Amino acid sequence: MTIQAKEKKDALRLYVSHGLQFEDKGGSQVTGECPFCASQKFYVSKAKGMYHCKVCGAKGNGYTFLTELHEQCFDATEQKQFNDLAKKRSLSANTLKREKIAYDKATKRWLIPIQNGSAHLANLLTYDPSIKSHSTRSTANCSRHFYRANLLAETGPIYVCEGEWDALALLSLMERGNIHGNNVVAVPGAETFKKEWIQHLKGRDVILLYDNDSSGQDGKAKVIDLIKDEVASLQSVHWPTSLPEKYDIRDFVAEKMRSPKAAWKNLQKMISEETQKSKPTLKRTSFNSVMKDFESILHMTNSMKDSLLISLASVISTRMKGDPLWLYLVGPAGCGKSTLLQSFQGAMNCVFRSKLTATSFVSGMKQDDGSDPSLLAQLHDQTLLIKDFTAIKSMPIVVQEHLYGILRDAYDGNVLVEYGNGVKRNYPDVHFSIIAGITDIVHGDSRAALGERFLKVEMIPSHEEYDQEAQIRASIANVIKQVEAEKQLKSSMEAFVYHLNDTFDETQMPTVPSWVIDRVVSLCQIVGLLRSTVLRERSEDMSYRPRPEIGTRIANQLIKLGTAISYVLGKKQIDKAVYQIMEDVALSTAYGWHADITKILVSKPKGMTVEELSNELQISVSSVQRRLNDLRDLKIVYAKKLKSASRGRPTNVWIVSPSMKRHWKIAKVTIK
Repeated sequence: MTIQAKEKKDALRLYVSHGLQFEDKGGSQVTGECPFCASQKFYVSKAKGMYHCKVCGAKGNGYTFLTELHEQCFDATEQKQFNDLAKKRSLSANTLKREKIAYDKATKRWLIPIQNGSAHLANLLTYDPSIKSHSTRSTANCSRHFYRANLLAETGPIYVCEGEWDALALLSLMERGNIHGNNVVAVPGAETFKKEWIQHLKGRDVILLYDNDSSGQDGKAKVIDLIKDEVASLQSVHWPTSLPEKYDIRDFVAEKMRSPKAAWKNLQKMISEETQKSKPTLKRTSFNSVMKDFESILHMTNSMKDSLLISLASVISTRMKGDPLWLYLVGPAGCGKSTLLQSFQGAMNCVFRSKLTATSFVSGMKQDDGSDPSLLAQLHDQTLLIKDFTAIKSMPIVVQEHLYGILRDAYDGNVLVEYGNGVKRNYPDVHFSIIAGITDIVHGDSRAALGERFLKVEMIPSHEEYDQEAQIRASIANVIKQVEAEKQLKSSMEAFVYHLNDTFDETQMPTVPSWVIDRVVSLCQIVGLLRSTVLRERSEDMSYRPRPEIGTRIANQLIKLGTAISYVLGKKQIDKAVYQIMEDVALSTAYGWHADITKILVSKPKGMTVEELSNELQISVSSVQRRLNDLRDLKIVYAKKLKSASRGRPTNVWIVSPSMKRHWKIAKVTIK
């Protein structure tokens, strides 16, 4: 009886998986053709898998067979075959030869040798070029091992790849780019990492290069959890969101191999520290628990609570796809925004800066080691917290515009800056959040610098009673224990941000009800109109007819904000309470006076005169008139003449346009 591969007979499976066929005539052994001398005297024990050729004398166990088979195939592999495989797989032929990849002409498959910790052959992976999946298969009865772990040098960073082909691709790139060191290892798959492999990484600098898909990221998270307390440092590649799913190191090398040194630098830019290394000692698993910590130190108004919640939502939103969330925390000096921002200092995926300048954000300074000192190089998938953005508003307009130009490009995901000294900084596919503290000066900036990219969060809304005395007393009470109070807030925030990231599950994001979408569509059209500007000549004539922005960007921002807030609160979907916060942020984002006037007029269907609006808003008639003219030209309001009861001139009353009324009604805006 001939034993075929599909029958997979216990100890014989190892041999059958490499194309050997046997005849079973009964007894304890089977016979077949010897792969080493082609005789028909190759005997294998059915019980123990030991082999012995009666002609050439080859004998041993299954692992001895794999070792001899690999050596024979490697010696017979021709240079042209290495070149063909290298071309097909976008690898280096020299690397394939150095790593002893061998071609088995009998099965027309490639063999990848896998050693165990003792450097003995423990498995022989097979790759069939005719199969489109390009996957490797393990030899039957053999375990998968930590590829190349036996070749690690005693020093230097260790690159952990997902799969043997990725490791070979990275080694090829290093060879072509003349990158010293070959501390490259590979796990056999995203979900496989054995605890005994940790010994190879203890006390070392480790970089994880997992694939750009859910299984790759889940596998990376598992490895981080296993090794974070065992290694000296832990970094990983953060693939840009624009790259396709399942993109991996081999794809990267295939695209960049023509410029290996540039590719290596580009890869290093995508690698950043994993701040999950040390688990916080404090435990905070709910927003309410964090609020209790803040309320024990600060006088927390409702708006301050919402500001803290929105800031946390912005931080966790970096884990979500789509445009980033950039926020202005707006309020006067002493309102608590700096304390709130400083509490994130040291939290996972958070980068804190007191101020920001264009030269620190993207630096043209040459470093001796070729590294990039720019802040932007550290921000991929992070949140940048800026304590004082107001200082930027006091800079010369030219300096401001330079920084704004870089920020605009960064929001859109691609920054390229070239300097006169030959330095070129290129950051493709950057993605990060910003939370910036700023005073009410931001409301007076009529230039469209970054307004359409930032949402505004009012620390002290005009409709809310603000107890200044309580805030001052709370501040005085903390003067004595200021250091301890700040430490407590930072510890609380660090613990909760860690919890949010540690438990983050993209498949369990809160849902968005249809009523929320309907209201957001109209809300965004309201905001798009209200924050539009009208440019005028000195004669007060319009420079051009204004066209309000289409609210697609703010719609995406608000939905993402609402989803992230719901996630922070542990809710399954966006509810009315969360939507109210979204609405408050949307209206705060709109230009202040425009929003105030429109809110008042919406509640007055018969309209109001300029004088009545002036009294209501407590600003001059001329200021109200200028803004009404802008609102008229934006088609938000219109003037209606009322006949005077006396012989005087007709009176103008200002009324909200039908289209604005309709949007207001659909959005069900709450007037406060």
